[in-house]
Amino acid sequence: MTKKGVTTMKKTINHIIKQALGSSADYKELSLKKARKIAKIIEDQYNFSTKIELAGNYTYSNKIVFYFHDKINRKKDDNPNIEFEILISERGAIATFICRLKNESATRGTLWEFAEMENWPKFLVVLKDEFSKILSREKLHVVNDDELLQAEAQGHLTELDGVQANMFEVLFGEVI
Repeated sequence: MTKKGVTTMKKTINHIIKQALGSSADYKELSLKKARKIAKIIEDQYNFSTKIELAGNYTYSNKIVFYFHDKINRKKDDNPNIEFEILISERGAIATFICRLKNESATRGTLWEFAEMENWPKFLVVLKDEFSKILSREKLHVVNDDELLQAEAQGHLTELDGVQANMFEVLFGEVI
């Protein structure tokens, strides 16, 4: 992509995020229908098992959840070691991805730990790129910029504890 194309894409994403920050979560069927449609497309194209998690308290996105044991797609009760999610915001036409890796050495406490994108298994980076194309075809703008998502969302506080919110918390949820 040319430098001009990247600049235009960033301006578009920034405009969409600005609009989303100004809207409230709709908690309507629109993003849920979109999540179900995308899950069906992925299930059909990749023969993957998916699970839909609905937006709710302190969560402003519907999630399409995938579980893997190494590179093999599994159901949650089949001892997965990777949880991969597509989050579809209810505040606008925005989506992102998160990955949690199972902490095999944990005996108590957090069994699943968030992984920064640079620590994702390589096959997930490939899937993220492929799934991003599907999301784009469904008119969703994918935000993959961790730095942007962790940036302060000026004028927004978390609902849960009233502290300064970041972009991720406002667009996708405080409790993920």
